[in-house]
Amino acid sequence: MRKLILLVTTLALVAVGAASFAAFESHLIDVRAHNEKATYVTPDEVDYGTTLMQASYDKSVTIHLSASFLTQTTYADAEYSIYCDEKPQADYVHAGNITPFIVLTGPDGVPHNGCGAVALGGNLDKDGKPILWADGNALTKSINETATWGLKFYAPVCSDNYNALTDPVNAATRPVPLVIDKGYCTKGPGGDSDEYTDLGSIIKFQITGFSS
Repeated sequence: MRKLILLVTTLALVAVGAASFAAFESHLIDVRAHNEKATYVTPDEVDYGTTLMQASYDKSVTIHLSASFLTQTTYADAEYSIYCDEKPQADYVHAGNITPFIVLTGPDGVPHNGCGAVALGGNLDKDGKPILWADGNALTKSINETATWGLKFYAPVCSDNYNALTDPVNAATRPVPLVIDKGYCTKGPGGDSDEYTDLGSIIKFQITGFSS
């Protein structure tokens, strides 16, 4: 009888052990994604080259929906905004920001006058973030896969070479500043009245969200 009880007890312990062992199982799931951008911008760089003070120059930038966005089926629209940002001095030696002298115009024809301030650091808000310049209309797969923005640069004149009484260009009718402080200008090789200034900024197209 004692052997029978021992046998039953042993079998019970084996059964409990087997049940406990069976509870410790695992499942392996392979998770992956091919991650791409929803948009891209052309060109990558806008260079006005050598410009003449008080003249104006036209360039443009286009934002496109990417092939990845056009083929996916989750979202229909990509929303974006445009900011002016600081251009690192290490990338290009410049005296100040150029965006205060640029009028930005979107596909709707609405102009957005200069962004930020000429002084280095002037394209950042109090929290050190780029300054909002304009909100773009959403890019839509079925309607507008691209949006072109005009960049009209009004080249400023150094303040010590501008006289409001004799100069034919009227600063009051200029959509952006006509004059740049002489402190941003450098003497050229042609004498005291020969001056130049190098300006540069970053224009940032920021995707802000997707909608279906």
